[in-house]
Amino acid sequence: AERLLTRIKPIAQARGVIILAPQAASPTWDIIRSFRGSEIDFSEDGQRIDASLKALFAQFTIDPKHVAIGGFSDGASYALSIGPRNQQLFTHIMGFSAGGFLPFAEEARAKMFVSHGKTDQILSFENAEDYIVPQMKRLGFDVRFEPFEDRHVFREEEINKAMDWFLG
Repeated sequence: AERLLTRIKPIAQARGVIILAPQAASPTWDIIRSFRGSEIDFSEDGQRIDASLKALFAQFTIDPKHVAIGGFSDGASYALSIGPRNQQLFTHIMGFSAGGFLPFAEEARAKMFVSHGKTDQILSFENAEDYIVPQMKRLGFDVRFEPFEDRHVFREEEINKAMDWFLG
């Protein structure tokens, strides 16, 4: 979280956006185990995020029409999995180089931003282009897809595009 926060913090500050960057309890997010066949479980990290959000909302005035969840890599898969389950809170969902998402049944209301490097050596670009984005669109999400010419990286260009999209 700290590494990604250093990339996004100056961009967010310049636009007056508050960023909350919780750290997963383990080396990656709890639901990533679900991609490997385990039962879907948002318990440990979900509770940490809930507690962090409660503290944030107690400290700052937050515009309920502009609350986003996002992440990079496994964090993006987490955001694309938990965001649709919590659209009463999250109006925008951002996935930077996601590997996938877990199925959900909620009606699509949030807006979604997805970016992915065309030569990603870690998580398949084709998966994002051929499965994630079309599936989210079929589910009714308003999806903006931003492919880019690079590998598995969290680039300033995509952060800026996502911020412009979020605030637009």
